[in-house]
Amino acid sequence: MFNCFLCTENKFTSTNQYIWHLKVYHNLDSQSLYTCKQDNCFRDFLGLHKFRQHLNRTHANKSNSITQLNVEIDGPLENDSGSTAFDPNITNENSFGKNIINCTFKDIVTNNVSSFIAKLYSKPNVTETLLQEIVEGVNELFSNEIITHLKKKVFSVLTNYDTSKKTEIEEMFNVLENPFLEFKTKHLRIKYFENHNLFFKPTTVVVGYMKQKKKVEGIDRLLMVPVQGHLLSFKSNLKSFFELPDIYETALKFTNDSLSSTGILTSFLNGSTWKKIKCSFSDKIVFPIFLYYDDAEMGNPLGSHSGIHKMGCVYYTVPSLPPEYLSSLDNIFVGYLFHSQDRGTFKINNYDMYKALIKELIDLETNGISITVNFKTYQIYFALGLVLGDNLGLNSILGFVESFSANHYCRICRSPKSDMQKMIYESSETLRNEINYDTDINLADSSQTGLNEYCIFNNVPSFHVTRNSVSDFMHDITEGVARYDMAFIIKNLIDLKYITLEIMNSRIEFFNYGVTENKNSPPEISSTHIINGCIIMSSSEMLCLVRYFGLIIGELVPKKTEVWRLYILLRKIVDMCSARQIQPECSVQLQALVAEHNQLYLSISKGTLKPKYHFLVHYGQLLLKNGPLILTSSIRFEAKHKTVKAIANAVSNRINLGHTLSNKIQLQMISRFLSNSGLKPDLNYSSGSHVVSPFIEFPSNIIFNLPPEFKCNSFSPVWLEYKGLMYKKDMLLVLEINSAAGGCLFGEIYKMLVNETRVPYFIIKPMLTVGFDEHFCAYEIKNNSNSKLIGCYMHELPDTTPTIARVLGNGKLYASLRSGA
Repeated sequence: MFNCFLCTENKFTSTNQYIWHLKVYHNLDSQSLYTCKQDNCFRDFLGLHKFRQHLNRTHANKSNSITQLNVEIDGPLENDSGSTAFDPNITNENSFGKNIINCTFKDIVTNNVSSFIAKLYSKPNVTETLLQEIVEGVNELFSNEIITHLKKKVFSVLTNYDTSKKTEIEEMFNVLENPFLEFKTKHLRIKYFENHNLFFKPTTVVVGYMKQKKKVEGIDRLLMVPVQGHLLSFKSNLKSFFELPDIYETALKFTNDSLSSTGILTSFLNGSTWKKIKCSFSDKIVFPIFLYYDDAEMGNPLGSHSGIHKMGCVYYTVPSLPPEYLSSLDNIFVGYLFHSQDRGTFKINNYDMYKALIKELIDLETNGISITVNFKTYQIYFALGLVLGDNLGLNSILGFVESFSANHYCRICRSPKSDMQKMIYESSETLRNEINYDTDINLADSSQTGLNEYCIFNNVPSFHVTRNSVSDFMHDITEGVARYDMAFIIKNLIDLKYITLEIMNSRIEFFNYGVTENKNSPPEISSTHIINGCIIMSSSEMLCLVRYFGLIIGELVPKKTEVWRLYILLRKIVDMCSARQIQPECSVQLQALVAEHNQLYLSISKGTLKPKYHFLVHYGQLLLKNGPLILTSSIRFEAKHKTVKAIANAVSNRINLGHTLSNKIQLQMISRFLSNSGLKPDLNYSSGSHVVSPFIEFPSNIIFNLPPEFKCNSFSPVWLEYKGLMYKKDMLLVLEINSAAGGCLFGEIYKMLVNETRVPYFIIKPMLTVGFDEHFCAYEIKNNSNSKLIGCYMHELPDTTPTIARVLGNGKLYASLRSGA
């Protein structure tokens, strides 16, 4: 028997019956979130296909067998009692009685067709032309002889029924003969979704006019044509998003928890920037918004027409959601699109280009939006927290000089280039503020100030470019300083005859990265990269290389090698910048590490500091202002480009590409709003085994401390994923951070338990920590045969990021952290 996870009193004898119930009476579709809840199973499945597979493989053999009837439709069927088998008055004991939703057959068909259309719209490669062909083809399939023949056969069986019943069934067949009646054309489809508040037509904004050669009656003429931007409604999309299940409650809880926590920085909400913004809203419910700007090439970036179809993309997200949800591309929204070539000093300036966007942001902050959640109405507001992007993108959108060879290229300070090339500490005297910013604007000389124009985003009440300053960890370090440092370090180690490029590449290839890092393993490093002084690889690959470089070749490098000290400093900086939780006091330590790093680089290289080295000197204060630096990185926003590019690649027409993209992106969101898909589950796990008797499987000390809810009802999976992190047996977890005891104390996962509380519980075998080996940037650990198993909840761990033990050539075990704990 299958129990419905939404109305637990219902029981179903077959998988198909259960799935039909979920579709019809709970309006779930193939993309909805399903929870098992059969036989103490608590797994979540995002999608009907996986859920059905799980039921059939795991639980079908436990359900009652189904008696199949061979129905013959040539005549009326009668059972032993003489009543017709199709008699509607016969009630099945598994009837859905109490949960039947009172809707007509036409409504059911329309809802299913709208869901079908929405799914097609959600596919980036399904163009409007292809969708129209699919609709016409499916409609023709239904309207052909299939329904007519079926209708004829059914009515031959219903000879004993009264006229009203026959009429009702005939109307059903009429609906099936033309199921796409309300969706036949693009106009009808858009009208339907607009009427149901599922589609919000993007606004085309005329931002200016430009001269363009056009043919008029066969003659080339120079005409003034409008330049357009395309705005997707922030208010409408945020309202629909926050009315999805659990979105508002999760954001509000995380916001309140972050504001009340002290002593640790876990998000932007802990930083001084947001705390100052929050004060101006008194008792109102307000959430921050992050904007992100970047250019994305929609054509072939290496082709002869590269740059022509490059789009300026403005994305946004709400950092009031926990970090594990922020990384999902579904929770990053497209806000504004325009052709990159249209913007520029001698074309359309920032004021005209972003005026409509600024108006939308001001409206969100001053008027907010009204949402209805669980039959209650709330007025919520949104304040612009940060504008994110790479350095060139930020300098352009915020009105700074767009050249890093300029005399004043830094957005955060006014130091001249000659000082920045050797600066190791931040100069408080040269920091930009609102007063000297206004002075520099009035001076109107970019060579002396680094300002091209007044920042239009300063018109948003919560924002000022000198207050809401930010820098990007991804572009500054993993695609900046780390590229230069690692090339410089490797070149020096080769020159010192400690390694060769072949040996290093071999060690990189065969290093044990573990299941958590396999997909980020760095590629082979070419000699060209070393000669050019810059290693080219992706951000995640470079981050992986820096994390494990000490373990990869550290045993080949003598201790106290000067250039190796540069790597150790880089590794420490990366650890602090990639930490998802960090103490405010670490800002001072980060400043000291950056100063020592930059000083050592100047000393060894005999050169000057590149711009990205200078940006690091501001990271200490940015940590206090904006919280963990990794959470203001643009790495996930850049991944959003794939969504936009996929749409552009499916469309051959490049006329008014911004209009095409904005409409398709908005149409893609219909499926989520229609299926009512909120946040993806933070706990996923594999198949495994039920813990029948903990008293047999675990030692007495574990039984004594085991929480009551796990003593009688728990499940042990082979692997589990919690808040975006993967856990498996034999992985290592940090049990304690204690400098007196050698730093971090590690434990090996012996067993993982889950139940309906949805918080994993670990049975762990503690290990001995010998100490932290700075040369390898890892902890030396040992197996402890005398240790007793211990148990703890996930949230009781000081650092939830797993790692693995690695054996080096010296025969010792080492554990390297993947975060800044």
